Amino acid sequence: MGLKLISDGYLVPIAEQSAAAGLEFEPRMMDGKHSAEIVKDVNEGDYDLVVLGVLASAGAHSQVGSVCERVVRRSTKDVLVVKHLANAEDTSARDTILVGVDGSPQSFGALMTAIELAERFDKKVEAIAVYDP
Repeated sequence: MGLKLISDGYLVPIAEQSAAAGLEFEPRMMDGKHSAEIVKDVNEGDYDLVVLGVLASAGAHSQVGSVCERVVRRSTKDVLVVKHLANAEDTSARDTILVGVDGSPQSFGALMTAIELAERFDKKVEAIAVYDP
């Protein structure tokens, strides 16, 4: 019961904010290991994009937390990883989308997605290609 109350503490405010913005919102709670349940839902669901926030453990060698890493590795859907918490008053610092291209179809798919996002949200796109001589 206590864990349900904690989850409600997250979901109720999001539901209220979504309703105020006129957005559809479906709250769901699952019981199990974080990454396994998220991956199961993502891979079985009809999602276009999964968005995860990163919280790396203190002192960890990785900049990506274990739940985020497991979901990214096992997801069959595109995943956007958010590491930086934007300051609501300073939007100028986040006006460019960087895309790594390596000649693979997936990297060109990423470029096309970045271009679409840039057009929709009035951002710039930069592409980077790196070679190892």
